[in-house]
Amino acid sequence: MERNTNICVLIDADNISPKYIKGIFEEIAKYGSVQIKRLYGDLSDSNKKNWKDIALEYSITPIQQYNYTTGKNATDSSMIINAMDLLYTKDLDGFVIVSSDSDFTGLAARLREENKYVIGMGERKTPPPFIRACSEFKYLENLISETIEEEKDAIKDTLELKKMIIGMLSESECPLLVSRLTDTIRKTMPDFDPRNYGYSQMSKLLESFEDLELIKDGNTLEVKLKKSNQCTNTKKAEDEIIKIISDIIKQEPKKKINMGDLNKKLQEQLPDFNYKAYGYSKFMTFLTSIGEFKVKEYNVYLK
Repeated sequence: MERNTNICVLIDADNISPKYIKGIFEEIAKYGSVQIKRLYGDLSDSNKKNWKDIALEYSITPIQQYNYTTGKNATDSSMIINAMDLLYTKDLDGFVIVSSDSDFTGLAARLREENKYVIGMGERKTPPPFIRACSEFKYLENLISETIEEEKDAIKDTLELKKMIIGMLSESECPLLVSRLTDTIRKTMPDFDPRNYGYSQMSKLLESFEDLELIKDGNTLEVKLKKSNQCTNTKKAEDEIIKIISDIIKQEPKKKINMGDLNKKLQEQLPDFNYKAYGYSKFMTFLTSIGEFKVKEYNVYLK
């Protein structure tokens, strides 16, 4: 989302603690200007008395909602109805939905259908459907420093993320903008945040990967694969792959094999093999680059 945008913030007071409020608005400030701030819930409840002072301090408009029927969440309904009214009556670029409740999954999806950027904010207990429905999702625990120290068990392993990033960079002949790389990751992982991995910034997370190199030019930050590591790892892998492919072809009656069947058999013996990690967008290009094989009419032969 562009930084110069009009944003609407909707907070579920029945579901979210006021202790997160400072972190919430500090995070939102990175994205644009907040035009509308609304707080929904039964604020007459003694358990929510702290929200009254918070609403005044942060100029949030409180929307009192009594729960008329036991077991029915009137707050959720009120938030959803108001959000749809605002969608059609106000000039807004994005919505921030602060809740850990999966009931807002449909609302997030509907807002995105109208080309609105939706940032979800909730605790780590937030159900995956709501997270995936958002353009981007922030865990509230990451927004307050004292909680980060307490939540070390929640820090994710970087292995899968590293594989994803190396794959993306391998497909690109040029360095990628770190901001663009981050946006691309979020298309697959809406809840992606370097703080989930124990790093305060994306640049620090990338610096922790020995295979990557950061390039700074003024205010521009780019990332690429380190050539030395890439060449060494590729050469070592090629020796093993050449032998495996050669053995597979030699076992074929006509000493040739369909390229698709070859890729399947190669995956059976090397489950982690991915030709894209070597800088090739197609399996055929990878094979012909090795020099030990020839490809004709989608069949692979030994030279």
